[in-house]
Amino acid sequence: MKQTIKTSRTAGYLEKIFRALNEHYFSGVIEEPVITIQSTPRAYGHVTVAKAWQRADGGQRHELNIGAGTLDRPIENVTATVLHEMVHLYNLQTGVQDTSRGGAYHNKRFKAAAEQRDLLISYDPRIGWSITKPTDKLLAFILEQGWGEIHMNRNEG
Repeated sequence: MKQTIKTSRTAGYLEKIFRALNEHYFSGVIEEPVITIQSTPRAYGHVTVAKAWQRADGGQRHELNIGAGTLDRPIENVTATVLHEMVHLYNLQTGVQDTSRGGAYHNKRFKAAAEQRDLLISYDPRIGWSITKPTDKLLAFILEQGWGEIHMNRNEG
């Protein structure tokens, strides 16, 4: 694999991760979002509730963002963040409200959907069922894919 030291290559790599997770955990039904790499204060990532991106053919897509300052975490943590955001997209697509308080507080519906997809979800009184870690099953899937670390990060300190 070529090193992920450019944003274009990193975005492509995140798209590859998205597609594999979509197929494995969602049977490929999630509409592919535009994947962005931008600062996300106080979060590892986010998705837009509305379809924020307009295509030339009139189509629209959600945005799935991975925080630019969090890219150099271990690949299992970056992957868990992508999968966390994919659970939100799936719930949006299927009409399940999984957050409140402007999207900050994650409810038990989010927890249940995430845990069905090999994420370990813990509770925080400020943000609800949102603290996300990969399970051993997700770690095994990542190893099986041969995914390596992302070798870039935005210095936000």
